[in-house]
Formats: sequence, C-alpha cells, structure tokens
Amino acid sequence: MRFFIGIMEIAGVDRTFSDDGLRALYSYLKREENREGKEVELDPDLMGSIYVEYEDFYEFQKDYPDFESFEELTNLKSKVGFTIFPVRSSRLDEDEPFIVDVEDVYEAM
Repeated sequence: MRFFIGIMEIAGVDRTFSDDGLRALYSYLKREENREGKEVELDPDLMGSIYVEYEDFYEFQKDYPDFESFEELTNLKSKVGFTIFPVRSSRLDEDEPFIVDVEDVYEAM
C-alpha cells in the first residue's frame, strides 16, 4: 500500500483523494485483482481521471444534478460494472465519503 500511495503522491493524484480515499482505492483495486486474477496496471493519471472521491452525496450532486437521490445512485451499484464504494466504512451512506467511477456515471446517465 505504501508503494501505491507513494506513486500517487509523486504523480500529484493524492491531492484529489483524502488519505482514507487512497487507502480505499488501493483496497478496491486489490480486490479487483483478486477477482479478475490479473494485476491492475498502476497508472496514477488514469486512476485520477476515472475514480473521484466525494465527501458526500451533496458534493456529488453538484457535479451530477440529474441524480435526485442517493438511492438512485446506489441502485446503480447492482448493475454489472458500476463502481461505487465507501471510503471510511463498509457501507455507503449519503453523508459519508465515497469513490465512484465517473465513466460508469456517464454511462448511466
């Protein structure tokens, strides 16, 4: 994890994620590696443009006002390939930080 965070810091991507957000992103990517059975390429610029951390749903809604409720967003999680995960806890909550794959958001709109 230290290597991952170090690379993200060198690339300047760490400025768009909290420390907890970087740890959550690392954990998510490791789970994906295990699930897929292949290593995820460490490309900080790409990761910084695909994955975005939001402090809460209301911050997310400023960028994506078409989403009227947190439930609308989290219901997309059941779609295959839609990526959203919490930063500090094990469950998503509208008042807590989360990371979302913005490419998935655009596809869902």
